Amino acid sequence: GYVSKSAVALINLVPSDSDTGRLSDYNNLLTRNIEFFFPSKVPHGTEASAERDSDVAENKIGLRCIHCAHIPQCITAATFFPRSIGSIASGLGTIGSRHFGLGKCPVAGPEKVKQMLQYKK
Repeated sequence: GYVSKSAVALINLVPSDSDTGRLSDYNNLLTRNIEFFFPSKVPHGTEASAERDSDVAENKIGLRCIHCAHIPQCITAATFFPRSIGSIASGLGTIGSRHFGLGKCPVAGPEKVKQMLQYKK
């Protein structure tokens, strides 16, 4: 999806070495390929805007594919704006299945997608 030039990556989701055993191989891989970010506004064509364009507040924290972060075109499920803390897991799953799982990421490459599909099993 579109990310303004003023978007800032906020939090690295990659677990420390001592925490990697707490997540499945699939979730470890996802957290290495998705980041939180803070855009200047919620772009049209994203999961959040498609559902509720009229009431999306600017300056929301979102999740995005690290590989597509600076591609200006709208790419299927490359970004997700959770409604609440509780829906962050849903956002990770959406990006994992609809963006990486369906091969929509034009940057990650087929090997990364194949690895994600193998780990998801």
